[in-house]
Amino acid sequence: GASAGAVTVTVAQADTTSLSEAAQALVGDRPVYQFSVTSGATAISSLGGTATVSIPYTPAEGEDLNAIVLYYVRDDGSLETVINGRYDAEAGAVVFTTTHFSDYAVGYNKVGFTDVADSAWYADAVSYLAARGVTGGTTATIFSPDATLTRGQFVTLLLKLMTLRR
Repeated sequence: GASAGAVTVTVAQADTTSLSEAAQALVGDRPVYQFSVTSGATAISSLGGTATVSIPYTPAEGEDLNAIVLYYVRDDGSLETVINGRYDAEAGAVVFTTTHFSDYAVGYNKVGFTDVADSAWYADAVSYLAARGVTGGTTATIFSPDATLTRGQFVTLLLKLMTLRR
């Protein structure tokens, strides 16, 4: 068909006043951006595919890089974790893949467990997955790394990890 006009991609700082109190606590003073695409005068909400986006970000002193997460900002100001969002130290950016443009916020969600030592071989993986809600502990502060993984837990992890790869 005929072209509807130039395609324009816009990235702007988003208004954070609509964020809920809980959302503001997770985001803090980290960047929140509004991404939009238009073709002529028509806004495009669904990309019909995927786009990989990089948001420049410099971690604060002492931030666990595995706990830097990305959130999709819903219309009501609440946050939804973008499971595939991650900090890429080489790029100096938070990178994610999406099927739609909207408002996105860089956040920090450090989940600590008293039974996971920082020196444990699995500590980075636990921190990364727990920050994104892929896995949790047996309580708010206990991970139970020596516990047996049930079939149900295994299936749940696999399904959430499938989302991570998208």
